[in-house]
Amino acid sequence: SSSASSSASSSPSPASFASVLYTFDPNRMFTPTGAEASLRQYGPFSDAALQAVLRFSRQVLDTYEYDALNTVITLHNNAPTYSACDYLPGGVYQNDAAAVFIGDTFSPRDFMYVTEPSIYQSIKDYDISVILQNNTAVTDDGSLSVLAGRDGKRYVNTEAAAADGSATDPSTGDRLQHQIAMLNALVDILLVEATS
Repeated sequence: SSSASSSASSSPSPASFASVLYTFDPNRMFTPTGAEASLRQYGPFSDAALQAVLRFSRQVLDTYEYDALNTVITLHNNAPTYSACDYLPGGVYQNDAAAVFIGDTFSPRDFMYVTEPSIYQSIKDYDISVILQNNTAVTDDGSLSVLAGRDGKRYVNTEAAAADGSATDPSTGDRLQHQIAMLNALVDILLVEATS
């Protein structure tokens, strides 16, 4: 998307179908338009392969009982080239955002991406960087946030800068702690809503 999913540092998934290897980004398989674009980006395309990817995405959604969920929560780690700043005016994803808040609590690479204004405001109140997806204008890249926005579901993604995990990377523990802190804030927000 230009949604949070768009930035996740996932590797494309290969699938063999009719003796041809097809590859797609599993973060971009949740809409027909996005799944097709992903297949075309990574190699050959066929309608049969597209239908196979869409069946697989439906299986994933069914596994997590997507249709019954009111709130969809996802977690991603992102690459150094992606941050909440990409959604500001002039940024590569500016048209996908209805609102952007850059907080002081963490780096702009540690942020939340949401589809609903009320949760946007609550996260902003915690001084955590947050993007409100423009559900009507967001680029259809097949991200789960795009599907959730279309379906009127509350979607919350926590994006945290990926650390390389090595003993020499001083941010490894910090990145995990930032994501845990964002999730704790989200739990607090959801609990307050549930008891209000």
